[in-house]
Amino acid sequence: LASFCEYLRTAIPIASAMWIEWWAAEVLALFAGWLPCGENCVAANGILFNTMAVAYMAFVAVSRACMLRVGFKVGRRDIVGIRMSILVCLVVTLLLSCTVALGLDLGRSAILTTFTTHSGILQQANAAYLGLVFSIPPHNIMMCLNGA
Repeated sequence: LASFCEYLRTAIPIASAMWIEWWAAEVLALFAGWLPCGENCVAANGILFNTMAVAYMAFVAVSRACMLRVGFKVGRRDIVGIRMSILVCLVVTLLLSCTVALGLDLGRSAILTTFTTHSGILQQANAAYLGLVFSIPPHNIMMCLNGA
């Protein structure tokens, strides 16, 4: 029972952070519906959210890899190795996230038209697209550090 309570003390804050992020996306969809061109905004929000979710998955993997590497080093009590593992994971995350952000920006038209050809939706998605692109590096660095 004590180990389960310790597990919950660790798991609940981490799960809460993830739940809040998910709920924020749902709240954004509700707010998008209240905008003057609500239907197009909700559709654009859905396209951007799905694109963002796919782009973030690579960094979930990097975060887990960082967690494993740091965990191995903690088990060995290798302080230098811990620092090096975190640094390597951060560099990989930064390079990968900038590459993904650049790819998303350069492939904007192809990505958006994969989902729809409706001009109103595309107009709304294009207007918000840079927010998606610029959110990739900071979010993914946070994910990497979360794994550390």
